[in-house]
Amino acid sequence: MRPSRLKILGEGALIFHASGLLPISSELTLKRDIYYPFGRNILLILGFYCLPYIICLLLSNSLYRYTDTKAPTLSCAFSLIMFIGTLFLWQIGNHSGEKGMIVIPLMALQNFVGMVSFGALRHYYQKQV
Repeated sequence: MRPSRLKILGEGALIFHASGLLPISSELTLKRDIYYPFGRNILLILGFYCLPYIICLLLSNSLYRYTDTKAPTLSCAFSLIMFIGTLFLWQIGNHSGEKGMIVIPLMALQNFVGMVSFGALRHYYQKQV
């Protein structure tokens, strides 16, 4: 596949989750009263869900320039793995009721691993040039 198509596919997957569409739309559907910490929950979503994807997006952006290497393919693969992993965990969390709270640390761990993976891949290819 051409690097431009890989970039659209990989960065599109990261942008979808960086926008926070899933958790924010879910948060907006919940019943709220004056004691519900809506503002705090939105800040937590932005900090623990959206920000790691934005960091991964920034780290992956330069990888698509190394067209003579496997960097675009690997970056797209990492993006799609994170995309599918998050959707899988989101599905588990939505259908598990109260037990679905265990998904939150798993998503945070997945996002951390994703950031480290993109950082290591970027560092590796920058040393090659």
